[in-house]
Amino acid sequence: MTTQLDCSIGVKKESVYGTPVVVDRFLEFTEESLEDSTEYGQGEGMRPGQRGARLDRRVVNKIDAGGSITDEAKTKGLGLLLEAGLGGTPTNVETSDSGVYQQVHTLTKGAHPSYTLQKGIPKLDGSGVETYTFPGSQASSIEFDASANDILKVSLEWMCREVLRDVAYAAPSYPVDAELFHLTHAALTFSDGTLTVPTTTALASITGAATATARTVNVKIEQGLDGEGWNIGGQGRRTRANVVGRATVSGSAEFEFDNEEMADAYLDQTTLSLVLTFTHPSTIGSSSNPVLQIVIPAIRLEGAVPTSAGGDVITVSADYTALEDGTNEMIYVVYRTDDTTV
Repeated sequence: MTTQLDCSIGVKKESVYGTPVVVDRFLEFTEESLEDSTEYGQGEGMRPGQRGARLDRRVVNKIDAGGSITDEAKTKGLGLLLEAGLGGTPTNVETSDSGVYQQVHTLTKGAHPSYTLQKGIPKLDGSGVETYTFPGSQASSIEFDASANDILKVSLEWMCREVLRDVAYAAPSYPVDAELFHLTHAALTFSDGTLTVPTTTALASITGAATATARTVNVKIEQGLDGEGWNIGGQGRRTRANVVGRATVSGSAEFEFDNEEMADAYLDQTTLSLVLTFTHPSTIGSSSNPVLQIVIPAIRLEGAVPTSAGGDVITVSADYTALEDGTNEMIYVVYRTDDTTV
């Protein structure tokens, strides 16, 4: 018997776009909106004696699917979503602490990977789980959202080729001892100081004091997927994977107004670096901690002037956009874990 809590989402990277594979990694997701988005056409030719749309003139114009998945950032298993969201070929290198691995994820410079997604939805009568399988799924964006007193959320928006109903259900299994990254584990620095970008085994570092008064921080990476591929011969389906366009990396942060640095950086259009590091207090290996670090070498603020708050605590909301600096990657996402593979 099943209950309405027995929903599942499984994921696996494909070797051939749109060819389903058996999912073997599963997400403890909090929200999802994966849905069929097929578009239909209706013939409009007139015939005497018939006033309504005709059954035999109903056609499928375009088969499409997609939606979002939101997960909580964990100390195990997160590398799969980071690879799907950024699209690059991440390194996964053992550090000097035996059994501890560091992944460095950057934006793809070529083809964006595709995945098979499968969600299991339990029937109301408890008699079992129905499967909806989404081959040819590509993450068009990944977003990190951290709010005060909250768990770090990771959301991916997916563009999928179709929905299949004839793929067997894959029973879920989950990583053991996966723990959650929380804002209490975070350190955030916006600085025009010297940035040392991450290596395969070392985290990034930056000169400048951490921003202690940040209330929220958000980072969003959009791949600029073309959203096309419905060509003759595809029988209504995409005949190819989406290709990447101009990527955008942007976000926002909210600070209590205890100094003028962010406002001045906005007004002067100072180039800042952003380093957001979540260090979980648990131990992996002999003496290491799980870490998730987001590093953006060059950003410009797009608004950070404080306004009065009617007697309440004054805050500054700062939007920002990442820019290519000609030397570094536009963004690095570093994941330190005891996972042996991405």
